[in-house]
Amino acid sequence: VGKLEESLRRSLPDLDSSPAHSLSAEDRCRVEALALLNCSQGNLVTAARFLLELGSPEVFRLLRRGFVEGQESALAAELVRPNVRQLYEIDDREACTLLVDQHSTVPVDVVMEGLQGCDNRWRHEYLKQLFAKDEVAGHGYHMLMVRLFAEYEPGGLLPFLRSSERYPIEDALSVCQQQGLLEEEAYLLGRAGRVGEALHILLEKRADVERAVAFAAEYQDPKLWEELVSFVLNHPHLLVPLLEKLDALDTLYGKVGSDSGRPQPPPTATPAHVLRRLPPGTPVPRIASSVRRVFDSFTLSTSLHVSCSKLSVEEMTSRKKAFISAHLRGSMVAPNNRCCEVCGSLISRPPPELEAEPQDIEIRICGQSAVHVYCYQQLQAREEAARAREKESSER
Repeated sequence: VGKLEESLRRSLPDLDSSPAHSLSAEDRCRVEALALLNCSQGNLVTAARFLLELGSPEVFRLLRRGFVEGQESALAAELVRPNVRQLYEIDDREACTLLVDQHSTVPVDVVMEGLQGCDNRWRHEYLKQLFAKDEVAGHGYHMLMVRLFAEYEPGGLLPFLRSSERYPIEDALSVCQQQGLLEEEAYLLGRAGRVGEALHILLEKRADVERAVAFAAEYQDPKLWEELVSFVLNHPHLLVPLLEKLDALDTLYGKVGSDSGRPQPPPTATPAHVLRRLPPGTPVPRIASSVRRVFDSFTLSTSLHVSCSKLSVEEMTSRKKAFISAHLRGSMVAPNNRCCEVCGSLISRPPPELEAEPQDIEIRICGQSAVHVYCYQQLQAREEAARAREKESSER
């Protein structure tokens, strides 16, 4: 094998000075043969270097094997770091996947520097996949991700803004305003505390009642709800979507077992409240079905409330009867096994204070408990004395 490799190397021009595209078809086959020989001997990185010079997609398979094997891992990283751009030119998807998987070995800064001046879509895809794998690894590039999302993938910007907090809000807001991304702009305004402006964008510029209701539900600010309802009442064509969304929201919060820990919507955020404020004679197309659902929902809620109240009263009455019945039943008393609930002595023996004076032992049964009559009387006397002292101190 050694002689064959040496023979192949002698038959080839200097690979360091001769670019791969200048090699003849025979020379390329000889380089591939060298790569196979090195791979069979376990020199995975050397083989990968030959394939990298040829621009062969097989280089990714060898690099993955090299990263897995401990002895070759450092050499594989040394080969990849200065050749990030070349790997992307061979196969950008394979290169992106490889570099994301090996971000702990090939630092993010090295990859981003290697892609400088290349197609920005490569950087966007790399940072997006890296964020999905490790949110912290590329935290220094989150503002760049905002710009790249806005330019190449606007639909993915809002989920990214919700997932990350490592970007300046004002800078991200400026990017959204420049690109005309209204929903993202509204979200950032809400995060900045400018909720009124955010709601204004959703209503005035987008006329998106559904998103406006969801936005107001996040904050549960009565002023927001008031502004939302007032806007819709001035634009009757938006009334039906509002009623449908409020009905869905009311059902969500009223559903048993669905408590999300959020504050409940204010009374103004109900379909019934909106209908009460609707001026008489207002023409609203397609409102009949929505109003019917509101009435049906109200009737159902009332019926459920009455039924639940009735069940609660019946259960309370049943428990009271069971409690009274249990305390009215007879109780078997074994004097040699039961202790007085006051003094702790066996009820077959006299209280500690009366042991020196033999006399009959009187027992009192209190529900399921047994006490000496003497102990019970002493307990009552102490309680009366305490109440008398408390009354006397309060009169002073």
